Amino acid sequence: CSAAEFFGGRTTFWGHAEGDPATDSMLNVEPRAGRALVFEHQLIHEGEEIRRGVKYALRTDVMFALSAIERSAHAEASAEAVTKDDAKTCFGYGGQALDVLPCSLYLSDVFGSSCGRLYDEVVRLDFPRHNRGITREFGAPHVAIFSVASCGTIDSLDDPLPPVLVEIIRSLVGAGILRKMPVQVSANHYHETKYCMVPHKDGYADQTAVVSLGADSSLEFWHEPMTAEERQARELMHKRASGTSVYSECLDRPCDAAVWLEPGSVLVLEKEALDDYVHGLRSSEVDLFSMPPAAKPHVNAGSVQLAALRARAAAAGAKQPSAFDDGAHLAVPRRPRVSIVLWTEFTGHSPNG
Repeated sequence: CSAAEFFGGRTTFWGHAEGDPATDSMLNVEPRAGRALVFEHQLIHEGEEIRRGVKYALRTDVMFALSAIERSAHAEASAEAVTKDDAKTCFGYGGQALDVLPCSLYLSDVFGSSCGRLYDEVVRLDFPRHNRGITREFGAPHVAIFSVASCGTIDSLDDPLPPVLVEIIRSLVGAGILRKMPVQVSANHYHETKYCMVPHKDGYADQTAVVSLGADSSLEFWHEPMTAEERQARELMHKRASGTSVYSECLDRPCDAAVWLEPGSVLVLEKEALDDYVHGLRSSEVDLFSMPPAAKPHVNAGSVQLAALRARAAAAGAKQPSAFDDGAHLAVPRRPRVSIVLWTEFTGHSPNG
């Protein structure tokens, strides 16, 4: 076709995931007969309305995978690029490297105004009626688990992934928060007010990302270093077993660190944070946010948007006991929430990280 046969139909690339034309930079590509447009599909884009005539376009996807050597080189380069200093402003989201919890990164408000919509879409997923495995206890979340193909839009059986999960995957990979496409995603719906998650180590992965939606929560961590035998088992079994392990006894002692999870935030764990730390949620109706000068503040207290947290606590009906009037603690009633957990493939790393 020729330009004279139709009007409109440009491809627009937005400078931000929200795609707000009032504030975001954009690039418009004019269609021309014989022109080819090639781009990474994670880029936020849209097709302009055809205002006159007919536009014909041929669309195709190029799918590829890195070789083992390329994957190794890419992982090493990425690890060197994201230092602790870089992480403080990582990906433009103001990420905080958590010194008390090695090899972890907390990013506040990654999903912004999309958070409420994403929560509503996730809770409408088809969750199994009965929980299995580590989610069988009362108060545990309903869990829906999906494998992810290398394109990020279908599962390992070529069935389409729910659009809300595709959006979250593209956001994390496109922003570089996850260095590669996840191989598994779980949607966890904490529907009980007094919810919990048994202390556990996540399955074998190079990176795990926890996306929080709907409401705040306090995720606790206990130091349980991986033994030499466990490392050897992982090298032998990571392609055939999930590697998830339970540590219920950790609830009998105080945690070694706690991360406050805000709605719309992302917590990234890798290496020691996955190998040597157990994490879980105690059964409770209230979470206690601790900030300096508390003796043991949340490790990401400096990144938490306190004014917004106080507003959410008030909306949830928080009542501040006099013991918490010292400015070091804030009691936040629990409300239903969702966490989306994404795992990338385990390719191996040294015992010392």
